Amino acid sequence: RTAIGYNPAKDKIVIAIRPDSTAQRAVQTMRNLGCTMAIGLDSGLSTNARFGKDIRLTDRVLHNIIRW
Repeated sequence: RTAIGYNPAKDKIVIAIRPDSTAQRAVQTMRNLGCTMAIGLDSGLSTNARFGKDIRLTDRVLHNIIRW
């Protein structure tokens, strides 16, 4: 489960990944990280992530992307 949230106290955007997690657990994780706003991503087979040298890819066609 992947979620992106905003922590206003730190003025930071947070990306959290919790493998094999429920949507409710993702909500609690973002709260624990101080986020007041967050969005959960589907974390299905079309989800891709790259952090440094670690990358997870899919062979599926991707129609949307969040990148910065």
